[in-house]
Amino acid sequence: MFFERIELVEKLAAIVPPPRIHMVRYHGVLAPRAACRRAIVPAMPPASEKANRGAHAPDDPCAHAPKRWTAWATLMQRVFAVDVLECPRCGGNMKILATIHPPEATTAILESLGLSPRAPPLASADARYSPSIDPA
Repeated sequence: MFFERIELVEKLAAIVPPPRIHMVRYHGVLAPRAACRRAIVPAMPPASEKANRGAHAPDDPCAHAPKRWTAWATLMQRVFAVDVLECPRCGGNMKILATIHPPEATTAILESLGLSPRAPPLASADARYSPSIDPA
């Protein structure tokens, strides 16, 4: 099958699910509120239980509750199999010292380092592959 560019985009856009919609639904004993789900689904491994407990007391009923968020470094590790907090020079662990949110602070820091506070220009969507650029 051959499509024009716009036809391909239309076909792909039609199969993209709406945001925040679950793609997998479980029924029967695997359903979230199934009475016998605990007998079917394996228990959490002990190492994960300790990590999820955090500051909770051992007898706290919410000690096994899943986290509502996952750290960005953990997500990067899962998706790209890269430890973003590993030092590229020595291989040791790096720490996040600060996060900078106000645009004015970011601009001031970049300018003091002699860097442009503006993002680089976007390439056109119709740009062709240049053989002089090595994709690897």
